[in-house]
Amino acid sequence: MAATSFEAQTLQAERDRASFDIERLKVVWLGSADAVAAKTKAVQRLAQYPVFDRRDQWQKSKYERYIKNCERTTAFWNLSANGELDDLDRQAKGFFAGLALQDTSVGINEMMFIPTIRLQGSDEQREKWLPAAESHAILGTYCQTEIGHGSDVAGLETQATYVKDTEEFELHTPTIRASKWWPQGLGRTVTHAVVYARLRLPQKDGTIEDKGTRS
Repeated sequence: MAATSFEAQTLQAERDRASFDIERLKVVWLGSADAVAAKTKAVQRLAQYPVFDRRDQWQKSKYERYIKNCERTTAFWNLSANGELDDLDRQAKGFFAGLALQDTSVGINEMMFIPTIRLQGSDEQREKWLPAAESHAILGTYCQTEIGHGSDVAGLETQATYVKDTEEFELHTPTIRASKWWPQGLGRTVTHAVVYARLRLPQKDGTIEDKGTRS
């Protein structure tokens, strides 16, 4: 999966003009020589599979890119399920996944949806949702960022009000600032989402108590 001749020549020309040690920069950028070796191994392995060749990515229409990215995602899942990546250590496999799933509509399922449930979910939630997400019976996204608050979690405005009669949460966007931003795959590909919102619980006196941001 080599770059095009023009891209390769341009990149090499810039490297040749650099006033610093390129190899040393790799170590600084990734944090260690081991990380550089792991990423190099991941890139070399990725190049063995034509489906991950991205050289013509920007010559395709938006719809064509979407379909191609779905094909890449499926290929990655099959490689993982078939054990073809088992010889890669955890770090190299992580780099491989990041490169294989970049710009896809469902990469967020592996990168954010599953880890959030695993790290923040209750035992009951993990038992229910992780097998489905890991087997891709469901596909999830991550809805935290809001257009008016960025990643200021404490300042998020989206509301999740518990409805006792139905035992459900009613989600509400009270202002334009509360609009969720960059929820990858939402409305097109994914089926589920981890949503960060202000938890609002009804009280016995009829009032609603705001418990702050929860997921």
